[in-house]
Amino acid sequence: SNRSQYTAEVPPELRRTHSLVPGGASLRVSASNRSQYILHLSHYRLNTQLRAAADAFLRGFAQVVPREWIRMFSVAELQLVLGGSDAPLNVADWRQHATYSGHFLDTS
Repeated sequence: SNRSQYTAEVPPELRRTHSLVPGGASLRVSASNRSQYILHLSHYRLNTQLRAAADAFLRGFAQVVPREWIRMFSVAELQLVLGGSDAPLNVADWRQHATYSGHFLDTS
């Protein structure tokens, strides 16, 4: 089984094995190298496998939101902008701090 080798299974539709380190297919995972295996596997799963999708997302996102605007946000603020919040909306606070112009009123 590949689970005990220093390799990672790629999605079944690709039907191939990816070596996490040079010669990984011939290395066995042991108690002494288990931490390094987990580090390499995590890097592969979170960075290498997702790179194409992440790059495509960033290209599309940059077409909608200019990069210089993205740089205005901290990581936490950008996460909030993209993912939203579970906090309840405070409509009274919005009304208190809103400035209406044109034909819009507080009642519209």
